[in-house]
Amino acid sequence: MRKPPFDDILVRKAFVHLFNRERLIEKFFHNEYIPIDSYYPGGLYANPDNPRYRYDPKKARELFTQAGYKMTEGKWVSKEGVPMGASLLSTAGMANILKIYQEDLQKEGVELRLEIVKPQELLQNIMRQQFQMAIISWTGEYFPDPENAWESTLADKPHSFNICGVKSEKIDRICKVYRRMFLQRQRVSAIREIDDALMKLQPYALGWGKDYERILYFKKFGYPQGHLSKTGDFWDVLSVWWIDPAKEDALQKTISAPAAQLERGEVEQRYWLQEKES
Repeated sequence: MRKPPFDDILVRKAFVHLFNRERLIEKFFHNEYIPIDSYYPGGLYANPDNPRYRYDPKKARELFTQAGYKMTEGKWVSKEGVPMGASLLSTAGMANILKIYQEDLQKEGVELRLEIVKPQELLQNIMRQQFQMAIISWTGEYFPDPENAWESTLADKPHSFNICGVKSEKIDRICKVYRRMFLQRQRVSAIREIDDALMKLQPYALGWGKDYERILYFKKFGYPQGHLSKTGDFWDVLSVWWIDPAKEDALQKTISAPAAQLERGEVEQRYWLQEKES
């Protein structure tokens, strides 16, 4: 948002509509992930009324035109004669994925230059605000701290978490009252307002995530209902699981007798979703 062409909301939205997440999820992740449609995904804080931005080249063309660009010899060009393009910082591990995005942009007259750097260099450039585009991933917080991520006073401050340089009077107003909110329902409502504002601003293109945990284990453990705590992850195994002597004995006998087989256990556990689905 700090540098052209991404200081224009129309251009940001056009790039989002050329980000074919469904294709990437199918090609690289075997449809095991889902597109993210919130800046606070996976819980109460996500605004359920958020728009779903999807791959739509026609819409992208309309947005480029609205932003004042014209298609000239197969490329989008600004009024000043500058071709539409950008450089994207990435690590080598994401290169194959980003080449798909690069190809999709090229088909629509946009040049994307991939700059492959080491992980530490990527992080340094991002925190120093020395980038045009970059791809990174992070986890969310149990209790959102919008001030730390979005307040305008941090937008141009290096090493802050307002990475994209968001400056929004609406978000600033909400942040000021949010810190004094005691009731969760108030905080949820406030974060959903911020989520709505961010979806309209599109400071960065949302990627993909998962709404589950994958665990592979020997069938010798006991565990509580749900396997994990309601808000936990695979690290819960260390604190809430235990070795079941009977299961461990059966496992050892099966290992010693190759022809023997253990009964197949649960493949999918939806304990914490039952209330939500009912």
